[in-house]
Amino acid sequence: MHICIDFDGVCTDGPGGGVVSECPDMPTTGVFQFIENAIREGFVVSVFSWRSGDERGIEAMRLWFMMNGCSPDIVEWPTSKPNASVFMDSKSYRFKGEWPNVHCLRLLRAWYQKI
Repeated sequence: MHICIDFDGVCTDGPGGGVVSECPDMPTTGVFQFIENAIREGFVVSVFSWRSGDERGIEAMRLWFMMNGCSPDIVEWPTSKPNASVFMDSKSYRFKGEWPNVHCLRLLRAWYQKI
């Protein structure tokens, strides 16, 4: 199985700063342990982000991993959305076969956002 993890708000504890080459947020509790456990259990793990289409963004995320004590070489760094089995994202909506009322989507918040 392949797990694709978003960077800002999933690996990190915030939304990022909006600058592709800067990663100001701290790691979420347990992120590196989760990744290592998933790999040990046979999963392929990718980190994919809005930053992934820019070399500076991938380099910034890799550096962030290193600065926080985790080798960036244990995960894949795709430049386009991978064909993963599971996607983990702080701002996603789980589609269940029926389209939601578009106005309800305005109410969705990432876990780190205040309501």
